[in-house]
Amino acid sequence: MAQLSHSMFSSGTVSLEEWGKFLHTKDKIYPDFDQIRQEIERETDRMAGSNKGISPEPISLKIFSTRVVNLTLVDLPGITKITKLIIKYIGNPNSIILAVTAANTDMATSEAIKMSKEVDPDGRRTLAVA
Repeated sequence: MAQLSHSMFSSGTVSLEEWGKFLHTKDKIYPDFDQIRQEIERETDRMAGSNKGISPEPISLKIFSTRVVNLTLVDLPGITKITKLIIKYIGNPNSIILAVTAANTDMATSEAIKMSKEVDPDGRRTLAVA
């Protein structure tokens, strides 16, 4: 789960325009996005085990930047592996569903679209992307 927050960091001597912070590392600040990627990999291995990559618990990351709007994103793994987890997030009536489908796949048979229709039959909260 990533929260984007429009802001800047300043501690008197240091000023950052973009930085990240994880819930599990308390007050540690990550000014380098390569460090953020590495921490995501470490935490994924810790939570799900080496080479598994899937856990029902989210990794919470907050990105602070002067170039983003305030927004929360939840990046979920493949649809066939974790249907219950996906329904948990897209079932929230305040969620916007981004149903990503491969460009060479027929949208009518897309599993992402089918699942979104279960919780959003009118398609008011669903954006389909190919």
